[in-house]
Amino acid sequence: MNIPDKSTKLEKLFDIRLLLVLFLLFTSSIAYTAALEWDEGSFLTNAEYFSGDSSNFEESRPAAVSYAVSGIWLLTGESTFSARFIVVLAGIGCIVVFHRIALEEFDEPLRITAVFAFSPLLLYWSAHIYTDVPALLFLLGSFYMFQRDRHFLAGILISIAGTVRYVFLVLAIGMGVGYILERRNRISQPILGGLMGSAPFLLYSKIYYEGFFARIIMYLTRVSHWSDSGFVASVVPGVKSGLFTLSGLIPALYPGWKDTGLTEKSMITAYTIFIIFISGNSYPRYWLAILPFLLLVAYRGLDRKFFYLASAIMLITSGFGVVTDGMNHQRCEEPLENALDYSSDLEGKFVSDSWAIAGYRLDKPVMSPWKSLSELRDEEDVKYAVLSSDEPYEIMKSFSNNCRNYYVYDLERPKA
Repeated sequence: MNIPDKSTKLEKLFDIRLLLVLFLLFTSSIAYTAALEWDEGSFLTNAEYFSGDSSNFEESRPAAVSYAVSGIWLLTGESTFSARFIVVLAGIGCIVVFHRIALEEFDEPLRITAVFAFSPLLLYWSAHIYTDVPALLFLLGSFYMFQRDRHFLAGILISIAGTVRYVFLVLAIGMGVGYILERRNRISQPILGGLMGSAPFLLYSKIYYEGFFARIIMYLTRVSHWSDSGFVASVVPGVKSGLFTLSGLIPALYPGWKDTGLTEKSMITAYTIFIIFISGNSYPRYWLAILPFLLLVAYRGLDRKFFYLASAIMLITSGFGVVTDGMNHQRCEEPLENALDYSSDLEGKFVSDSWAIAGYRLDKPVMSPWKSLSELRDEEDVKYAVLSSDEPYEIMKSFSNNCRNYYVYDLERPKA
C-alpha cells in the first residue's frame, strides 16, 4: 500500500494561491491603516505634481513609482490606499517570480516561497509606497531570465530595476561582474538589453535635466547629505542592522555558498559591501534587496529542519524590529497628522519639517525650512509653519503625545 508523502499533501493543501490570498489580505490591511512614512509623502506629492494637481515636487526622487501612481489615480481617483495597492501587487509579483525561481532548482519550492512571502520585510514594505518592492520584482524577473539563459531579457529587467530604485544599480554591476566570470562570450546580450531597458529613463533625464545621468547624480548628491559618514557613524550601524535583520540566516549561508553560482555570489557581495561601507544607510529595509537570494543560498546547503530553524529565527528578529518600528511610527505620527488636519482649512503657503507628508496632505504649497522662518515669510510669502520645534511665533494650535510634539505657527505674528 502506498502511503502519501506528507510534503505532497501539504503542497496540495497549502498551494501558492492560498499563500497569495493570505499575503494580499495582510498587506492590504496594513496599506489601509498605516500612517504615512516620510518617503511615501515624497512619492505621493510627486504623483500629484505629475497629475497636474500640485506645485510641490521633490525632484531627486526616482520618478517611475510616482508616474505609476498618477496613472492609477486616473482610474480610481486620488487615494493613499490605491497608490499603496500598486506596491501590494508588486509584492504579489515578487512571490510568484520567486516561486518560479525556486521551482527551477528545488523539488519543494513552496516552502521556501512561504518563508519569503511571510518575511516581515516583504510584508511591511509591500504595503507602503517605496521603490524597494517594485524594483525587487524586476530584479527577481531578471534573475529568473538569467536562470533560463534569456540574457537579453535579463539585461532589460535589471536595468529597469536600477531606474526604479537607483541603489539596485549596484546589483546590476554585481550581476555584470559575475556574468563576465561565468559567461564571457555572451556579455553583449545583457549589455544591449540593459541599454534598451534604461533608454526611457536616460532620455527623460536628458530632456528634463540636460544629462543622461543627471537624475542619478542629483540623487547621489542629495543622499550624501542625508547619510551618515565615518566608520562608527555608518559602518557599525550597518553591520548591526544586517546582523539583527537577517540573524539566523547569516550562519546558515555557509553550507550552500559553495554551490551558488558566481553571478549570484557577485550580486550579494557587491550589494553588501555597498550598504555597509559606502551608502551610510542602516535601515533594515535595505536588506530586502538580497533577502530572496540569501534564502536560496541557505536552502541549497542546509538540511530542511535546520533551514526552517534559521528562517524562524530570522522571521522573529526581523518581525520584532518591523512591528516595533511600525507601532512607534504610528504613535509618533499622530501629532503631525492632527496638526495637518487642523491646518487644512488655512489658506496660504506653509513651511514644515515634514514637508513631504505635509505637501501631500495639505494640497497647498509647502516648503522645507531650508532658511530661516523670517526669510521664508518675507521672501517667499510663507504664512504658516507646522513644526516640531519651539519657534518665536504665536502658536495657533499644539498637538502632542508621549512621543512627539507638533505646533502650528502663524508667521505673521512673532512673539513679543
